[in-house]
Amino acid sequence: MEERWAELLCAPRYPRSGPRSAQRPLVDRVHIANTKSWRHSLFSSNTWHQMASASDELRSIAYDAAVDFQGAVRTALLARWSKAQVVYGDAKPREGVAKVLYTRRVTTTGAHVVEQALSLAQAMIPNSVPMSKAEFPVDPDADARITPLAGDARDFAILNPGAGWARNNGPPIATAWSRTRSRKMECDH
Repeated sequence: MEERWAELLCAPRYPRSGPRSAQRPLVDRVHIANTKSWRHSLFSSNTWHQMASASDELRSIAYDAAVDFQGAVRTALLARWSKAQVVYGDAKPREGVAKVLYTRRVTTTGAHVVEQALSLAQAMIPNSVPMSKAEFPVDPDADARITPLAGDARDFAILNPGAGWARNNGPPIATAWSRTRSRKMECDH
């Protein structure tokens, strides 16, 4: 996974491997492969060194299976680099060429990408297992910084309208909010 997404699975400044904990509740190990930066400097010796290190780290674990939930060529390549005995992927991946890198192609179901990912994961599991509760890493340092700011508030949400791809970003909330507010103020006068 790209470094920028690692906090979804592991709180910052905590080990990226070892027994699961509140700081890394869903996985035993987080592998980093900064493919975005690699593409920008593909002919750099540093890039090739990073790629070799990532590949060696993946292969050292000797995974039985790898699953490509992204359906992209770069993620399918990483799954193959792992030398897992089986590489699962969607029969109709986002980037069609990726399917040639899968040893098992799964026809996914569901309208939403989360449902499709779940059906891909279920293809690996011979017996149905109950869906576990989604947990995010807990960062005690971040909690200590936010608690004084939140005060006694308990029912609130933090929204991030951003996305990994610029084309998927919505308008900034501040802009949308200020437009709504100014329209309301116009109606009040």
